[in-house]
Amino acid sequence: MKTILLLTDFSEKSQNAAEFAWQLASNANANLIFYNAYYVPQGTVFAGIYTSYYSDFTGFKKESMKKLKFQAEKVKEKFAHTKVKHIPQIKCENEIGDLGDNIHNFLDKKDIWMIVMGDKRTDGFLNHIIYTSDTREVIAKAKCPIMLVPQHAQFTGFKKLVFTSAEFDQNDLKTLDFLAELADPFKSEIIVTHVSPKHKKEDEITKLPKDVYTAWSEMKYKKLSFHEMKSEEVTEAIMKYAHVEDIDLITLIHKKYPFFEDLFHTSTTKKMLDYHKIPLLVFPSDFRLEEDTKQKTTKKKLQYEKS
Repeated sequence: MKTILLLTDFSEKSQNAAEFAWQLASNANANLIFYNAYYVPQGTVFAGIYTSYYSDFTGFKKESMKKLKFQAEKVKEKFAHTKVKHIPQIKCENEIGDLGDNIHNFLDKKDIWMIVMGDKRTDGFLNHIIYTSDTREVIAKAKCPIMLVPQHAQFTGFKKLVFTSAEFDQNDLKTLDFLAELADPFKSEIIVTHVSPKHKKEDEITKLPKDVYTAWSEMKYKKLSFHEMKSEEVTEAIMKYAHVEDIDLITLIHKKYPFFEDLFHTSTTKKMLDYHKIPLLVFPSDFRLEEDTKQKTTKKKLQYEKS
């Protein structure tokens, strides 16, 4: 069974993300892990509040676990009378340390299908938020898709999903396999979008490579379409299209850049994080489907064909 990892800091945005994750899990036939990365402030040790670092560590760990269990129970109570085909089981886990580093190690030990975390993006302080936030660290170090849930977003299912990519290649097929699995319970429409600069001539616009187009055409998930847009501002074009078409989920692939290039390069992912109000599903640049997931996807494709 699939597992969704909820990252929480017990804030209001995390509580909303937890409720969103539960509803997603109930539809995707998945279970949940509520996870918190905590730290022990050095000042508490030096101030002599605890007799040793060990007692300090133990106290914070217990407090973190107590909050995790409370949040899990709160979510269970909220949906106790909701009729669903699958009731997600919730496990609680916590670790001391930096969230980004912890996630990298945690994913090596666990088979996680998707990460869900809350996002409170309501202002334009892009550099301050993105370059210092846990969100950026998780996106950079995760090996599975990350769903970012705006603070006030409500789960209503996914009727329309937008997938956007700057350049189409075979790796995009893996993300579409994942999206097909996500979309199937909702019978969602998947719209593949590409934004080309207005000044480019028709013959200069990025085209679907023949092998990619053929593979997409052969996908058994038939509610799949392609939409081309022309704009100098990729992010604004995607967001405008999403609002006009009443899109429920925006998905994209995060691109990594070398350190010095990253200092000056503002990627589509970073811009989207700056003011998105629709849930955002980000695929890490090195996203790869595990072998068992590929086998499950193959079975799903057969089911799509039969249906």
